[in-house]
Amino acid sequence: MRSSYEWEQDIIDCLSNSSYENPMPVKDISEIIGMNESHPSCPRTRELILKAMVDFDVAYGANNKGYYKIRNKHEMQRYMNLLLDKQIAISKRIEIVYNAFNRAN
Repeated sequence: MRSSYEWEQDIIDCLSNSSYENPMPVKDISEIIGMNESHPSCPRTRELILKAMVDFDVAYGANNKGYYKIRNKHEMQRYMNLLLDKQIAISKRIEIVYNAFNRAN
């Protein structure tokens, strides 16, 4: 049985040529590394991508087309802005749902 570390190494190899302009869909990553995912969103592969970033100090971004290796400060800033926008949207949704529930009850 393969270790998490071995899966992570395969992910790093798989994403080594990815870029913002040429991201790789998570389903493709999963198939290339031989991870048999039962769910179409490939949660195990996504988890291993995050773990690989921690264990190997490699930064990956993601968009609606797939994952890509972050190669410069501009790409990093663009991805951080995207994540912060999502964080703000989630915070607003939490407030709206919380307030709506409390007003209704």
